[in-house]
Amino acid sequence: QPSSSSGGGSRPPRTAIYATQVPTTMTSSPTSSPSSQPTITTGSPTTTEDYFVAYVDEIARNISEPSINLEVHIQRGIALDHLKFHDREHTWVDTPEAIIRERYIMLVFNRLSQLGANWNSPTCEWEGVSCDEDGRIVEMSFPSASLVGSLAHELGHLERLEIMDFKTHGIDNKIPTE
Repeated sequence: QPSSSSGGGSRPPRTAIYATQVPTTMTSSPTSSPSSQPTITTGSPTTTEDYFVAYVDEIARNISEPSINLEVHIQRGIALDHLKFHDREHTWVDTPEAIIRERYIMLVFNRLSQLGANWNSPTCEWEGVSCDEDGRIVEMSFPSASLVGSLAHELGHLERLEIMDFKTHGIDNKIPTE
């Protein structure tokens, strides 16, 4: 398992936008406009959780292209929610960006291709996935798995991937050109 301090470097400060509703005050007679308006406050996330969620959202936004396919959109959302809210054992604020990015990519791939990998185990321990000493994915080999569905566009962002073996599968699209 990779060290959480490898690669990455320092992250720039994140800015989030929060909308808050100021409570309205009661008056003796109704008015034509509310006595308060929602206020928008910009600033940094206030908790480590807020920071991590905003950071993971930014990573996913930079990888995933907009999809008009509702099923693809839903599966990406499930993978992203898992990463943001249920994956603390494998990713957190001190995890290098490349590892978070690859974890997201593989969670999307797992959903779209119906791989069936255990989300609760580190990606580098998934059957058919090999990683280098930095914990980066270098090989995906599923010659006997029954993959169906579609290949995730996001696979094109696995920067160190050298080998993909998807022989005899029911994948319904081509390998991403990225």
